[in-house]
Amino acid sequence: MRATRLGALTLAAALGAAGCSTTRVITDYDHAADFARYSSFEFMHSQEIASPLLRTRIETAIARELARQGLRRLPGQPDLWIAVHLRLDRQTQVDPAHFGYGWGSWGYWGDGAATAARQAPIGTLIIDVVDAREKKLLWQAVGKSAIDRHATAESGAYVINKAVEKMLAGFPPKKT
Repeated sequence: MRATRLGALTLAAALGAAGCSTTRVITDYDHAADFARYSSFEFMHSQEIASPLLRTRIETAIARELARQGLRRLPGQPDLWIAVHLRLDRQTQVDPAHFGYGWGSWGYWGDGAATAARQAPIGTLIIDVVDAREKKLLWQAVGKSAIDRHATAESGAYVINKAVEKMLAGFPPKKT
């Protein structure tokens, strides 16, 4: 439980410090869905996000973006349920280091190269949009970003806002 809370706080800082330029976003949706018929939403609360501060930051950012799309938050009987999931993973990253080459007082010196492998934390934020009546997944955005362990709460909030903005940029999908 403690590791989950620490992971959630780390993820908040990570998403915040990483910036939206480094957040990779993938979206998918039900192409048969008529998104024009939906006008309201509410959040599905889960125990997955242990930090109430983090949950509030994420939900506020999502609500702001959905309001820009003309949806209103409606407790009780919304058209859409919004589910938010967080994941913290580790990814092996290889960092090459080159020492270069050139001429010096001792003559020519050659290229020295070394590599270092490390486990870098990766945060994943998932936003699911579910038809409340049919209990059917309509749309999903997955945002992944490297985590900066030294991020502040302020920079974390900024990046969460930018990441959510990027994730919801294509919602609702336009008819093709």
